[in-house]
Amino acid sequence: MNTTHTQAPAIPQKFSRIELRACLRRLTACLALAGLAHSANAFEQPADGVYKDRIDWGVMMDMSGTASGSQVPWVTGVQAYMRKVNEAGGIHGRKINLLVEDDRYDASLDRANYERLVNQTPVLAISGFGNSSAQTAMMPAIRRGKVPIVGAYAITKAGVEPPTPMYYGGYCGFKEMAQVGVGFFTDRMKLKAPKIAVAHMDVAGGKEYAEYVDAEVTKRGGTAKALPIKVGAADVTAQVLEI
Repeated sequence: MNTTHTQAPAIPQKFSRIELRACLRRLTACLALAGLAHSANAFEQPADGVYKDRIDWGVMMDMSGTASGSQVPWVTGVQAYMRKVNEAGGIHGRKINLLVEDDRYDASLDRANYERLVNQTPVLAISGFGNSSAQTAMMPAIRRGKVPIVGAYAITKAGVEPPTPMYYGGYCGFKEMAQVGVGFFTDRMKLKAPKIAVAHMDVAGGKEYAEYVDAEVTKRGGTAKALPIKVGAADVTAQVLEI
């Protein structure tokens, strides 16, 4: 596997692989479908990132900024899994070539990276996209475009409501998760008017999930308090003390 644009360190021993494995299985299934669609040996479509010997696939994540501690292991895991796929023959003989773009958790860089992967070094699809605020701002263009987001690291309302074939989420943040989580603990603890605090990153996805939790708690006659954490904060002491 050829990986361009950046080099990621090894996965930390304590990194949980449960969500990553599920996302990778769905990502590989999508790549397999793409391979079926382009399985003719002589077929090439460079404008879509498809060549005789490889499929170019984009990844947009924070590799050196404030969120790199959680996003670098995810990228390293994707690289390792695709290396395994390639060593087994790739997708119908085509190797998966990951083009990793570092956004440093900067929405303006996400926009530039997206344009590069769509127009300059065309890819079949893009994974990662871990900045939810950038997702929300760019979703109108993504919905109108030709390159889908497959296996998004962060989930946004703008991406899933209404559903679109140009966006497939692969990580937490769905409304149903708030419904199940609040409902389960309220019932298990027999709470009449639950009080819940939600500590979240001060980005679009975190705010949306806090709103989902608040809606579920309100249904049960309780109250919810959102405690945003600034991107790049050294600790969460203030949020813990308030809770």
